Amino acid sequence: MSGDLTVKLSHTVPENKQLNTFLRAQKEGDAPMQPPRKVVLDVTVRDGRGQGLKLDEASFELVNHPTALNTQHFYENSQKVTADYYDEMKALFTKVTGSPHVTIFHHQVRNQEKVQGMVQADGSLSTSTPVQPYATDSIHTDSTCFHAEGFFQQMVGSQPEECRRGRFLYINAWRNIAQEPILDNHLAVLDERSLVKPDDYVQGMLHGVGYEVLQYSLSSRNAHNHRWYYFPKMTMDEVLLFKQWDSDPQLSGRVCFHTAISDPSAPDGASARQSIEIRAMVFFPEHEPNTCPLMPVLKNVGDCDEDVAQGGAKKINGALDYIQANESMRAMIVGFMKGIYTTGGAEAVLREFAEDKQGHMGLSESSAATKARAVELCLQQGLETKVTRIFNGPSTGRLSLRMILKSHLTSALFGAIAALALRGLLRRQGK
Repeated sequence: MSGDLTVKLSHTVPENKQLNTFLRAQKEGDAPMQPPRKVVLDVTVRDGRGQGLKLDEASFELVNHPTALNTQHFYENSQKVTADYYDEMKALFTKVTGSPHVTIFHHQVRNQEKVQGMVQADGSLSTSTPVQPYATDSIHTDSTCFHAEGFFQQMVGSQPEECRRGRFLYINAWRNIAQEPILDNHLAVLDERSLVKPDDYVQGMLHGVGYEVLQYSLSSRNAHNHRWYYFPKMTMDEVLLFKQWDSDPQLSGRVCFHTAISDPSAPDGASARQSIEIRAMVFFPEHEPNTCPLMPVLKNVGDCDEDVAQGGAKKINGALDYIQANESMRAMIVGFMKGIYTTGGAEAVLREFAEDKQGHMGLSESSAATKARAVELCLQQGLETKVTRIFNGPSTGRLSLRMILKSHLTSALFGAIAALALRGLLRRQGK
């Protein structure tokens, strides 16, 4: 049940063409479907325990970090996850990296036997449902430098101004959430030091429901050089950290290819693997030289105005209640903000509200610290649960709305009318 495994994994055959994979129905104006050509190869996946594999060297690391949550909390108490568990993981990221500047923005529970609502009515595959399947035999990175830098620009607003330079790390933390050890469908990770750079990184665009992301798949050309690892019998007290992107070019471990693998030695009837992965951005403002993307100079970056932040959080709360109660409004918000929710979760949506680009929340002229405080208050009040309901609930008006949104002109008009209606509601509420 432990030791090295031999498994079959699909690798990408490198070709001189732009690759495009669609998890949603194609629409007019999309790039042509051009999935990567694959070849299946036998791969040895080594037992990584006791091998001295470190995050900044190999791009992953196994650490011990118990959680106070139990299995059912991860399925049934999203507020406890985004509060208590996020705090636990922030402490872990700070312990491992040395930086106190951590923003956690997404989590995903996986259990092949409890997948919920992944296939949409139009046949698209949603990657933001409460429980997702395993990514078996799908060697990939979740990010590239371009994608990660976009996340950096979104997330840095919740941190002190000095975090806008230095170094940033986009990172995952993967944990078994069951009492029994994992016996099958392990997460396999690739030691980045065994790669041929840049030859082995094959770029491809993944088009999903509400988002597009440039990812890397793994070239088959140098597969004989690659060193794969897994950690057998992972317990609930263990966490596998792996990088999505590190802006420091001096490190050997910057991005981690990974995939779930079926264990040929797993006993018959082995329990389904239950896991959670957390995505976070860690900031290192004192790092030299600056490896972050250039950021515009902030305007109005004074201290936090607590009264304005409190008022903004109150208005965001009222706006979420109104959106939830109004079917057409909810469908419109989901249509326009699905990409933000899919890639950044509920907290990213709250940050977008706090940016207040239309001036509805009383925050548009506020400092970055005030806006960040408004988001913090929203999270303390559990408003991420309201956001999740808006984006995951049924939508009886979806079909009619989809017809309206086919016209860009009509869509813009509809959005303006909705914004006026929301502004009127907030004024009547005096919030």
